[in-house]
Amino acid sequence: DGSVGRADSVAIPLCPICTAPVRVAEHEGEAATERVTARCGACQQPLHEACLRTALQIDSRCPLCRAELAEVGFAIGTSFASADRLERPERRRLRQDLEAAVVHAGLDPEEAALIRRYHASMRAVVANLSDIIRR
Repeated sequence: DGSVGRADSVAIPLCPICTAPVRVAEHEGEAATERVTARCGACQQPLHEACLRTALQIDSRCPLCRAELAEVGFAIGTSFASADRLERPERRRLRQDLEAAVVHAGLDPEEAALIRRYHASMRAVVANLSDIIRR
């Protein structure tokens, strides 16, 4: 169900990226953990900010619900209710970056096809992992 153990009868959610526990502060100013938390504007799933920022370099969708974060945004810290505090990253897709790199590098057709097959395999792995995490 996306949580591990219990602390004071409250389930501790897991970061869907690194699978480590995400301890969310209950009140503004309260220390949550040594890692800053973030939340998707759509599903409100808590994640580690560093994990989310790393994932956003590849794809601008939520790693759990796949909502486009350029549209729904994400919040950092404990103030998740205010829509004016939502950050909206640049829309990004690995496939677009890959195609631009293939064209820029001037790869021959065989090399480009190999890279595209590798990318398709990686997308399948990520899709399967996302399904497993959602369960």
